[in-house]
Amino acid sequence: MRHNTAALCHNCGMDNLFSINTAAARLECHPETLRRIIRRGEMAAVKVGRTWRVRESDLTAFLDKNTVPVKDVSAL
Repeated sequence: MRHNTAALCHNCGMDNLFSINTAAARLECHPETLRRIIRRGEMAAVKVGRTWRVRESDLTAFLDKNTVPVKDVSAL
């Protein structure tokens, strides 16, 4: 029987963990760009075994921190 890991995490109060590739896809950036962001300390990541994972809450915090206010859209 397969378990829905997202549901299990929500039931126990834990964040979902995303691979670097999945987190990069959610940010619509290249995985190497995300690795550089993590190396610079701009986003937290956790090492699970030999792989790195990004918590859903850390991804959301990064997006919140880097959101450009509407009045500053001229910076685009």
